[in-house]
Formats: sequence, C-alpha cells, structure tokens
Amino acid sequence: MSKLARFYHLMGVDDDFDPSNRFETSWLLPPYLLGAWRALISLFGFTTLFFIFAWRDTHHDAIESRQSFSYLTNLTFWGISFYALFSAIHTFSYARRGRAFLNRWPKPLQVLHSLFYTTVIVYPFVVTMIYWAWLYGGHWFRTEFNAFTNVRMPSLNSMIASQSD
Repeated sequence: MSKLARFYHLMGVDDDFDPSNRFETSWLLPPYLLGAWRALISLFGFTTLFFIFAWRDTHHDAIESRQSFSYLTNLTFWGISFYALFSAIHTFSYARRGRAFLNRWPKPLQVLHSLFYTTVIVYPFVVTMIYWAWLYGGHWFRTEFNAFTNVRMPSLNSMIASQSD
C-alpha cells in the first residue's frame, strides 16, 4: 500500500467513500427536508454576515468589516455558512439521484471535505467556551448592534453547528 493510499485510508477516504451517506442523510429528517434545513442555515448565515458588512459600511465603520476576518468567531461563522451551503447541495443531489455528488469528487477533495466537517463541528464549541469564559467582560454591550453581533457569533455558532450533522 502506498503512502498516499495509507493517508486516504487514515482519513476515511477509501474506494467507497461514505458508504452510509452520513454526510447527506439524517436519522431524523428525510433528505429533501434536511437539504432545505441546511439551505436555510446557510441563508441565515450569509444574510447575517452581509447585513453586518452593510451596517458597518453605512455607519462609516468599514475598517471593522475588514478586520473581522482576524477573529476566529467570524471565521467559524463563515465556515458554518459555507458548510451548510455545500452540505445542502450534496443532500439535494443525494435526494434526487440516490448518490451524492460528494462521492464523485476526487479523493483529495473528499479528504478536505472530511476535515472541513471536523472544523465545523469542533471550532464553534471551542469559540463559544472561550468567548463566554474568557473574552466576555461581564458587562452588556453599549449599542444594540454590538450586542447583536457579539451574541450572534459565539452563541449561534454552537447552536448551528449542533444542527450541521
């Protein structure tokens, strides 16, 4: 077995990637409903992110939007939004054809998808714990917009990540 084949096996990407369709199905929801739920999460995430950018731009705080990519809370929310978008696409393709689009991807992209899934499930909980235990100063925010952005990112990250599976 070559080193690359061992690496793929270690990452869970064998010849038959995802035979149980765990990335596209749920024990609770049928595929079309799961795809719609994931699309709704993605829509919520991107709407929220772009609303924040627009708000900051109209209130002469565009530099804050550029700096937002420096914070793990923001990056985690972007990651959840993109994962929800791609998982909705994969779920709808599975629901329509009975075989996921993800299964036809090249092995390196399947590995990256598995790693991306891991970060989407783990980072939000880490970010939430660090924010509320260490970064939150114990006082409420001076403006409603700051309260909205600071509560949305750390709190909703974990709630949405728990729905991503």
